[in-house]
Amino acid sequence: MMKDEGLEPDVVTYGIVINAYCKSKKYDEALEIFRGAILAKNLKPSPHIYCSLIHGLGTEKRLNEAIDFFEQSKISGFVPELPTYNALVGVYCWSEMV
Repeated sequence: MMKDEGLEPDVVTYGIVINAYCKSKKYDEALEIFRGAILAKNLKPSPHIYCSLIHGLGTEKRLNEAIDFFEQSKISGFVPELPTYNALVGVYCWSEMV
């Protein structure tokens, strides 16, 4: 739709879509947007995007992927904040590793 109007989605737009996919439990679609749109276009993901993916993948008990995104967020230069740590703790709880 946006592209039909000559508008190019930005990282905020993609973040909203990723968050919506995660809330709808469509994690593979969220990952497809992350990899196929954000990374492919060299956009810098926001902490919010990482937190959405960590939380979403954690609820699905996809522990290794969630932890990978936590590590990627730190490598990207983001200092983890309270929501990110909350999501990470949730990942361990949902995976029953606590």
